[in-house]
Amino acid sequence: MDFGALFHVLRRQWIVLALALLLTAGGAYVMAKDGPNEYQSQVQMTMLNGSKINAQAGIDGNPYLGYNQTLSIDVDLLTRNLTSPDALADLKALGVTGSVTAEFAPNATGPFMELAITGKTPAQTAREMNTLVTFSEQRWLQLQQQVSAPADSIVGLQVIAPPGAPTLAKKQKFELVGGVTIVGLILSLLLTAAVDAMRRRRSTAAARRHRILREDPTDEFPAFSERWQTGPGEPNEVLEPLSEAATVTTAAAKGDDAAAGADQNAGRVASAAQTK
Repeated sequence: MDFGALFHVLRRQWIVLALALLLTAGGAYVMAKDGPNEYQSQVQMTMLNGSKINAQAGIDGNPYLGYNQTLSIDVDLLTRNLTSPDALADLKALGVTGSVTAEFAPNATGPFMELAITGKTPAQTAREMNTLVTFSEQRWLQLQQQVSAPADSIVGLQVIAPPGAPTLAKKQKFELVGGVTIVGLILSLLLTAAVDAMRRRRSTAAARRHRILREDPTDEFPAFSERWQTGPGEPNEVLEPLSEAATVTTAAAKGDDAAAGADQNAGRVASAAQTK
């Protein structure tokens, strides 16, 4: 179906289309107003070298002067570990039910990591964010202790700024409303096309019946219309009894005519005898 045909269908069935669009708008409004909300909290953390590295010349004990490529590799290592199935299972055991992400901070130029968590309520999201930060610090320390790293070379993990109050995840809400709207529009078009096709089939069938009755009035009588359901030379169960009845009727009519003729002849003979 091209756009021109679709336009004509929508114009013919504009009432159906309008009702379907009203239902779609109502569904989108309900989803925007009463649909499920999600809240998100984010925090950024940084890696800091241990005291042994910070004691080197040029750093002078200031960990913020000791950033290097190794720390960025450490961030990549930790983010992968925090999003692994084992880590997520441990977080779930600690009561974290929201969605957790760990990645490099946007536009990061150093060893900066961003943690994000999504929850159903602001209080839940804030509580689980604190759990996630503590878990990340412990996890990073545990990974280094597993390889027996010296205490003075332990790389630290520090929060850059405390996480703010959880905010409403508008993107998720927009996705829900947009999904309902798109599905509603598609269903509206399909419903309109289906109603138009159904009505056109009914109209075509009615016009065909009217044309058949106008061209062949015997079609009103099934006994005669069934004649056209058999091919040439094939017996017709309906017409055969009628043919036999017609033959008997014709024979009876001929017999009546012959009897009437004989009576007339007898009357003429009687009249002639009386005249003589």
